[in-house]
Amino acid sequence: MLLSQGVVRIFHALSPDCQFTVKLVPTPNVLGVVEVTQSSPWVASAEALTPLEGCLIPAPVFREALAMDHSFTTAVLADLAACFERTIRVTRTMGFDGCEQRLIRVLLEYAEHFGRPTEDGLVIRYPLSRQRLALEIGAARRSVDRALAALAARKLLSLSPKGWQVIHAPDELRALLLSPD
Repeated sequence: MLLSQGVVRIFHALSPDCQFTVKLVPTPNVLGVVEVTQSSPWVASAEALTPLEGCLIPAPVFREALAMDHSFTTAVLADLAACFERTIRVTRTMGFDGCEQRLIRVLLEYAEHFGRPTEDGLVIRYPLSRQRLALEIGAARRSVDRALAALAARKLLSLSPKGWQVIHAPDELRALLLSPD
């Protein structure tokens, strides 16, 4: 699928209660390249976070374009390499990072797509309940509660009166991702 408008969450679901977000896909973008080239079913799940616009490209047409157009093939290969690199990073994150770091990564990713600068900080204008955050990072709700409380105690994060997450210091959150703890 060729997306021209919208944001999609790519995730893996081990069960309805156990998921983790791989990435949020901005537009323009193409979904399903691996599945089309390998003639396989979807290897991950996708959820539209906003209304989407795009078009479906039939698999035979896509494969023919790969076979006939070198520049198209090169562009697809570069995109696949970037996706593979991202998958390696997410795998490392899920395997080795603690709950707080996984939470920060997801919040920063949502901020990139849904963040609006205000006097108070970067407001993530997308409903992110604690349960949803727990689901997206593969953690228990209590762990997410503790991580959110710790970030709030350091004045890095809060809830707006409307219930949106507010990131007060995005650069400090990014720095926490780089720290060895």
